[in-house]
Amino acid sequence: MGREKLIEQLLVRWEKFIRSKSSEVDSVSKSKPSLLEISNEMSAFISGMEKLSSCFQCKQYKPFSSFHKSKSRNGVQSICKSCIKISREVLKHQEARKKIGHQIIIGKIKRKPCEVCGEKKTIGHHTDYNKPLDVKWLCRKHHSEEHARLKNKLSIKN
Repeated sequence: MGREKLIEQLLVRWEKFIRSKSSEVDSVSKSKPSLLEISNEMSAFISGMEKLSSCFQCKQYKPFSSFHKSKSRNGVQSICKSCIKISREVLKHQEARKKIGHQIIIGKIKRKPCEVCGEKKTIGHHTDYNKPLDVKWLCRKHHSEEHARLKNKLSIKN
């Protein structure tokens, strides 16, 4: 969520809060609340809201509950939980590629032709990054098609 949208939502909530408070008439003095009383109410309103922090990676403002705790100045890490999860997946992907590449270089694994069309020039497609040496050998065209198929499968699931 962007900073501007967040501020806009805060202002809308504050206006609703003020309208509810200003419509209440003090039974003793028959007057609207003073500026000091409104200021105190605003402080209580803001302190009752969940604190926010911006993620260094995705640049979105999120509640503190979206971050892991740390001993930093504001008490949370600078990267949100969802970005950390994505980073871990990227690292698994990189490690799997390194391992298969190393095995090819030292000669323990040989590239095979594409499993679909038989093309000699192939790419190792990992179906599971936890099993880095278990790959499907696909040409560039069929590798792209496999990723498109998997992407469509995930979008249908969600």
